[in-house]
Amino acid sequence: MKIALLLNYPLVDRVAWKRILVEGLQAEGHTVHVHYGKTSPVEPLQTFLKARRSGGGPVASGAKAMTGRAPFNYLHFRRAKVPVFLHRNLDQPSAFSRIAAERYDHHVTALDQILSKDFLAAVPSLLNVHYGFLPAIKGADSIAWSLLMTGKLGITLHRLAEAVDTGDIIFVQPIDTVKLRTLADARAAVHQTIPDLYLRFFRGELGGAFGNKGGQLYTSMHPDLRSIATDLLKSQAP
Repeated sequence: MKIALLLNYPLVDRVAWKRILVEGLQAEGHTVHVHYGKTSPVEPLQTFLKARRSGGGPVASGAKAMTGRAPFNYLHFRRAKVPVFLHRNLDQPSAFSRIAAERYDHHVTALDQILSKDFLAAVPSLLNVHYGFLPAIKGADSIAWSLLMTGKLGITLHRLAEAVDTGDIIFVQPIDTVKLRTLADARAAVHQTIPDLYLRFFRGELGGAFGNKGGQLYTSMHPDLRSIATDLLKSQAP
């Protein structure tokens, strides 16, 4: 299959699961291209500061991962001869028309923007991993909200739709929390699970999709509630 990985922020992207996924897909015989949006050096800083002002969200909590010693994904992909395309904004017609012209079988998304109706109409088979349980937990800070509202951790592979986190659910993967102590630990566990989930999908192991109605749409969690979510996580220790 021919698969596109749609990402943002090439100048700061160090998240390891994306490299692991690309390597796994290539090892299983798939063709992979990477498309980056939000290529301005100012945009990731603006997004980070916005998340901090709102009390800390998924971008803020992942900021350390962007400044660690891991290699930049953009450079890794280029050195590995993975075709990489840069766009000012993936949701502009010039970008999604270019993506649609490649006729990919599937598009894997890891974005921090809501895609327009025009994008969704032009680019079919958009896949996303939501860092929480769908349909119950929709929206931002879904790791912390999943822990606070359900006492459990999991991720959901689903298709993108116009409204946030409402596309058909493909598979819900629970994640063991016994050895986790912090929300950073929980995020790391989520990242470790993502590549295998996608690879299982592309092998045809996950079956069909089902509806995604109901649930609650959450926004960035207040720091006090994040502390409670962390305490709930610690309470599950043996």
